[in-house]
Amino acid sequence: MNKIVYNLSLATFVAILSGCAASDIDNFARKYSPDNVQRMALRSLSNDSAKKFEKKFNDPVLAKAFSKYYDKKGYAFDYEPNKFHIRKVLVNFSDNVYLKQANDYIEQLPTENEFTKLYKETILKRGNHYKVLTGSFNKKLIELMTNRKMPRFSPQKKLYLKWNTFPAIAEFDNSGKLVSLMVGNYTTEAAYGMYKNPEVQSEIMQNILLFSGNELNKVRLNVTSSMWKENTIESK
Repeated sequence: MNKIVYNLSLATFVAILSGCAASDIDNFARKYSPDNVQRMALRSLSNDSAKKFEKKFNDPVLAKAFSKYYDKKGYAFDYEPNKFHIRKVLVNFSDNVYLKQANDYIEQLPTENEFTKLYKETILKRGNHYKVLTGSFNKKLIELMTNRKMPRFSPQKKLYLKWNTFPAIAEFDNSGKLVSLMVGNYTTEAAYGMYKNPEVQSEIMQNILLFSGNELNKVRLNVTSSMWKENTIESK
């Protein structure tokens, strides 16, 4: 796959797509997961669906809240029992946001988006609370969980990656236990693979990863209360 944003070695968390059945593999599927079209077809043949996601994901409340993206066109969705990944196209090549403008475009995006808003609402609705964390800590959390440095540019995939504009959000229960965690980033691709040419069109993707259950063990063991406090920019 030439468009994977995270290579999550923790359990081969590979982002594929949703949004269509095996008999209706759309252009989004072919573009963003060309080597997973067969996997998508098998998913459909096995009757995998948003309802199955709701049953298989270990947190039924979060699963129900985010299942609306499972079959939503223009979004890629993949999951395992304790984590899921949603990818959304913000800017297409045809929108004529040139590579030299891409970074400024991302910098001007609001920190609140449809995913963070839904996540916060879901947390509060079930009686828990959350901490919104700095973009730099967002990057550190991903590095901790994946055991590798997150680059600014991936030469293999020819993607620019931006981490510091996406705030991580951590959910805690009333006893202070970490329940779930959302992290994310933005990636930029240059048209025709011309990543050194600032005058070509760009494509910008938004990515969120949500972790729960035992996927959070590294965070629980390695992030201290003082680290949470130092990196929190909002709590509720």
